[in-house]
Amino acid sequence: MTAFHLCVEGTKGAGKTTTIAAVRASLEREGWLVEAHALFHEGNDWATTQGFEGGVPMMECAREPNERIVRWLIERARAVREAFVSAHASEERPALLLSDRGWITLHAYLYEGAWAKDASQRAAIDALWASVVSEAPVTVFVHTKPAVTAERRRGALDAVSGLQTEERLRADYERRLRVAREHPQRIARSWETGTGPFIDLAPDVVEIVKSVARITQ
Repeated sequence: MTAFHLCVEGTKGAGKTTTIAAVRASLEREGWLVEAHALFHEGNDWATTQGFEGGVPMMECAREPNERIVRWLIERARAVREAFVSAHASEERPALLLSDRGWITLHAYLYEGAWAKDASQRAAIDALWASVVSEAPVTVFVHTKPAVTAERRRGALDAVSGLQTEERLRADYERRLRVAREHPQRIARSWETGTGPFIDLAPDVVEIVKSVARITQ
C-alpha cells in the first residue's frame, strides 16, 4: 500500500488537535497505521536546546535565531515525511501521516519574524516559502473567529503560542485565512467551528483521506 500524508491546519483554538485525534482513532479502528506529528511542539523543544523559548519569542528576538528555527522546521518536516513514506511504503495496510499544523503556520515564521525585517533577505525568504508551498500535502483547514478562541482559552492568550493580546490574535487569524485563500489548490476542504453544538469533523476528514487513497492507488 501507499503511505499518505495529510496536514490539519487552521487558526488558534479551532479544534485542530481534537480533529486529528478523532481521525486517528477512526482510521485505526479500520486497520490503518496512523502516526501524528506536531512539528511546532518539536520546534519549541529544539529551541530550548538553543537557549530560546521557541515559537513567537524565537521569531522576534533577532534575525539569526528566526532564520535558524525556520530552516530547522522546514528540514525537520521534510525528514519526518520522507522517513514515514520510506518506512511504510511496502506496508500491506494503508498508512497515514497526520501533521498537526505545517506550511500555513510556517508562513508566520518566514514573514512575521525578525528575519523578514531585513529587506535584503526577502528573495531568500520568498524562495523558501515557494519550496514550502510546493511540498505542502493535502490539507484541511479548520478556523474559528478570534473571539471564540479567546472564549475557549478563557482569556489566557499568553498560552496561545505567545499571542498575548487580542490584536495579535486577530492579526494571526487574518493572516492564516489569507494564506489559505491564496493557495486553494492545497486546501481539500475548509470548516469554521463556532460556539454552537460540537461538530465532529472526523468523518468528513476520513472520507477525504480515503478519496486520496483511492485516486493514488
